Amino acid sequence: MTYTWVPLRPPYLQRIIDALKPGGVLVFEGLMDESGSERPAAWLPKPNQLLEAFGALRILRYEDSWAQADWSWRPERVARLVARK
Repeated sequence: MTYTWVPLRPPYLQRIIDALKPGGVLVFEGLMDESGSERPAAWLPKPNQLLEAFGALRILRYEDSWAQADWSWRPERVARLVARK
């Protein structure tokens, strides 16, 4: 999942987890929510939200950092997660 616009809430999260075969790996990279809004975009995770959202999987790596995406002219706050079912 790279820069997808999938809401990070049920039932979408469960459908993603169910789509993985046993031993399957989920790779996520996307922008983080920096708005401070009470109603941010549903597909932008807040800090550590991915750890909770995909807690049913074995988290192999999680990163919350500032990085420059290929399509961006400036660094952005980016979340990266690798998890195994």
